[in-house]
Amino acid sequence: MKTKDFMFVLCVGLSVGLLLISNIAATKLLNVFGVMIDGGIVSFPLAFVLGDVVMEIYGEKRAKYIIYSAFIVNLLAAGGFALVQILPAGAGWDGQAAYEQIIGFMPRVVLGSLASYLISSLLNVKVFRKIREYTGKKKLWMRTLGSSAVANLANSLVFCGVVFGGVIGVGEWFGMVGLSCGVMLLCEIALTPVTYWAVKRIRKYA
Repeated sequence: MKTKDFMFVLCVGLSVGLLLISNIAATKLLNVFGVMIDGGIVSFPLAFVLGDVVMEIYGEKRAKYIIYSAFIVNLLAAGGFALVQILPAGAGWDGQAAYEQIIGFMPRVVLGSLASYLISSLLNVKVFRKIREYTGKKKLWMRTLGSSAVANLANSLVFCGVVFGGVIGVGEWFGMVGLSCGVMLLCEIALTPVTYWAVKRIRKYA
């Protein structure tokens, strides 16, 4: 396998894995400065960084290929988790309640996670392309941060809207959306040097 092809396959695997990790981690709510946000915030920003790298190096068509691949795998994962949940437990196993709480099928969480990922990732690709039409190959930071800012907002609005809409107070809901967007954008800014490094390294082979 050629190095450039290996790099792309690696990006596909990492994207799929990051979404799986984020969706499972999202079942835990974190207390950040008195505001609840889901645990997916720990790993999900990396998915946008990886998406920006793929978009910059391989283009829109392959970026969308990764998005749809990750979406399908996570849809299958949700179905697999749901099937395991309803199958009879083995004698002496008392972890059913824990299983259902952590990775069991929770319609709102599954729907929110998948919908927010698909919408925000496709939006990230579209905004990235639009900014690149304006900047050309210069100002990578403008493309990565600009597209991620829009995508992060869409992700938070969709996920929090589906999962927590009508469940928590309005003020708490807006606080969750705002903090989630802020944290993810700060992570993106902090990881900008990594994005530049990855693009530089992969471009040698692609």
